[in-house]
Amino acid sequence: MRKFLLILLILLIGCGDDSSYPGAPKPTFGLAEGKIILTWDSVDDAESYEVYRAEEENGMGVRIWSGEETRFEDTDVAENETYYYTVKSIGADGNVNYWIPPYDKTYVPTPPGIYITISDLRSGNVIADASVEIEGEGISDALVTDSSGICSRELERDGIYTLSISRIGYMPKTCQVDTAHEDDFELFLKPIPKVMGEITDNARPFRTPMYVVFSTDGNRAYVSNRYGDNVSVIDVTSDRVWKQIDVGKEPLALAINPKEPLLYVVNHQDGTVSVINTDDNEVVGTPVQVGRLPTHAVVSRDGMNLYVVNSGDNTVSDVELSTIPRESRVVGVGQTPYGIAISHDDRYLFVTNEFDDTVSVVSLLMNRVECVVPVGRNPKNIAYIHTDDSGDDYVIVSNYLGASIAVFEARCGASPEMHEVGLLPAGIAIVPEPDGSYTAYTALKAEAFVSIFDFTTAQIIDETISVGLSPIAIAVTPRGDKIYVVNSDENSVTVLGY
Repeated sequence: MRKFLLILLILLIGCGDDSSYPGAPKPTFGLAEGKIILTWDSVDDAESYEVYRAEEENGMGVRIWSGEETRFEDTDVAENETYYYTVKSIGADGNVNYWIPPYDKTYVPTPPGIYITISDLRSGNVIADASVEIEGEGISDALVTDSSGICSRELERDGIYTLSISRIGYMPKTCQVDTAHEDDFELFLKPIPKVMGEITDNARPFRTPMYVVFSTDGNRAYVSNRYGDNVSVIDVTSDRVWKQIDVGKEPLALAINPKEPLLYVVNHQDGTVSVINTDDNEVVGTPVQVGRLPTHAVVSRDGMNLYVVNSGDNTVSDVELSTIPRESRVVGVGQTPYGIAISHDDRYLFVTNEFDDTVSVVSLLMNRVECVVPVGRNPKNIAYIHTDDSGDDYVIVSNYLGASIAVFEARCGASPEMHEVGLLPAGIAIVPEPDGSYTAYTALKAEAFVSIFDFTTAQIIDETISVGLSPIAIAVTPRGDKIYVVNSDENSVTVLGY
């Protein structure tokens, strides 16, 4: 009898339900003329969603929508009526999850004027809503807002008014809207990335990591370890280190070839560049000899040339990336050059000179310095921004001892604008936003923060992102969905996401 019960118990356990339940979505509500807007974040393991509406509290009501989107607009609403909504997530195996009791929302007609829905630029989810009353041909002094206080007071000027944004986790903090609007419209704010985790590996430890780049497909990240004499390879999907590749002495910067599966590693003490094939993650050939104490490098957009900054020689080496890479020519720049960027058309190099407090603009056609742009104290890292729409390209520089960044048009005679960011600004990453704008993130080595510069408003955002000790380098995936921050003293990489 005992044997029979034991067998029955084993059978019952073996037939248990191994399926998992999706997460439960939490709706956020917005109002617009004649409708209630529901949005929610996508949840793990959900294949689709359903929206139910009841007219009595604690009731499930009837299903009014189903689909794969994370947004629904209920247009069948009556003035001052309260409705109770339940959003269900449906898993691949049919399992359902939702929150109890339902969420309620009352439809209140918008006052006369313009109704604004404020949404997350990346997810499309409603953050808040507001309305602007019209007086005559202009906008009144009062801006009616929702309880989140996302907008405060507008300032009318030449038919434009400015919303002052106070929503934590979003930018810009101000945004301009044309008062000629006669219809309701949606205003999008860019979310500020959040810390998603930290990468460390006891078996394959980082040793004073200095730089990070992503492969062109965004599936792998590469981190140089200055005192490990190697490069760590990270799987971006899992955020885990899975390999280390031995290179030369004190590898600093890294550069990816945009046309070929090749990674170039600048070996500071050796005065060489190692080449890694990113398909098999193995070193290719022998290191290429360049100048003394190289620091940074950049590959031309056509993938034909590698330009290496030699801080010990005050030069830039031009390495032809033929079958056997070799140094073909050298151009002199300023005192103790450090960072380097290249224009979108491969015509100019921009090189920071630490002891001169300048940026050398190098003509690659003429192979000489065409002009010098004064910036802040001890400029280090530099980034180039090509704006397709406006035709104006920009350069942004971190002034290491100046506690600032310099932003200027990518041309001779430009006048840099200085923006205070914090102590010891180092690495810079440029993030393209879904609306075509750009955001610059700067690692603050002395403060363990990342500073944010919004190009839309040309302002430093008054929020920072806390990361590890001594953040020195930062990079964004080609898809723009993750940002890696290298923490040199903590021997870790902070992962940021949305």
